[in-house]
Order: sequence, then C-alpha cells, then structure tokens
Amino acid sequence: MERRQVLKTAALGAAAAVAVPTTLATTAQAASASEPTFGDLGAGMYADMSTAFHPSPFNLNPVLVTCAVGTTGAIPGVIGSFAMEMFSVGTLTYTVDRAARTITAQGRMRSITMLLTGVVLEDVEHDFAAIGIDNRGITADRFEMHYTTPLWNGGLLTAISTASTFRSDWKMFGGALLSGTLGLLGPKVYLGGINVNP
Repeated sequence: MERRQVLKTAALGAAAAVAVPTTLATTAQAASASEPTFGDLGAGMYADMSTAFHPSPFNLNPVLVTCAVGTTGAIPGVIGSFAMEMFSVGTLTYTVDRAARTITAQGRMRSITMLLTGVVLEDVEHDFAAIGIDNRGITADRFEMHYTTPLWNGGLLTAISTASTFRSDWKMFGGALLSGTLGLLGPKVYLGGINVNP
C-alpha cells in the first residue's frame, strides 16, 4: 500500500474515532436500570478482588449461565498466566424473587481452569449457584458465581480463592458491574445489568 493511502486511511480512522463519541452522545441513551421487555435475566461484566480485579463477563438466563475470567498473553490466540471458563450443563433451577430483586440459578456446571499459557489444571463438572441482584440503578447491579471444585476448594488455588457467602464450604467469584460514561462527560453506563421485572 502506498504511503499516501496509509496516511489517508489513518486520517479517516482518527476522524471516525472523534465522531463516534459525539454521535453516541447525541443519539444514544443510557440503558434503563430495569426494563420490563428484557425479561428476568442478566448479562455483563464485573470485577473485584475475587477475580484479582480482572474483568469477568457473565450470562444469567433460564437456559445458560456462564462466567469467565482471565488474562491475555503476549502471543495472539494464546492465553496469559490464568484463564477460567464456567458454563452450565443440563437443566437449571431458576428462581426470581421480585421483592428482593434477585435471580438465583442453580444446577451443574463445567469449569476449565488454565495456567501458564494453556496448561489445563482442572476440567470438572460441579454444583453451582449464580445470583444476580438488580439494584435499579441506585447502585451498580451485582453478579455472583458460587461453586466448589477440587482445585479451588482444598487444592492448589485454595489460598487465593474467595469464600462463598452462599455456602460456607464453597468458593465464589462476584462483584458489582463495571461502568463508564457515555462520551467524556455523559451519563453513567453500566457494562450490562441484571433485570428483574417489577
């Protein structure tokens, strides 16, 4: 590609990057904290001490519950020092408590934990309970994944795991949803949310 074309492409990309926040600020609206048409479900991204402050994406719905956390590697397509993927298998028990604005999904889950650019330390099926809390925009919604596996509960990673608040003999990942602002000075936008219909 000629140098002139490279510079032209770069200039167009820079112009688009500047225009996008302005366009969003004038046309988009912050997502409602609780939207009846969404159904009783959740999806988003959280982080706290239980994930070593790494962003953790999740899904919470009657069909599938997922939770993941990890680091990226220096080589494209290769994970970094840690990665864990969790996804439900089989039928879920899905309970919506409208008074408490919570969703609790329980069942069986497969968890795969890798360390050191792809060494699988654990690939197991286990019981779990996922809890979503709809805070109606007063504070950030919250997602928690409660579980027990040999690696995290009595094994190699026990010392760095977080005790569950759902069952004293389990472990957990969980935290408040991450947030940002729409543009530089716009309204707060959460990276997803938990929705419990009124």
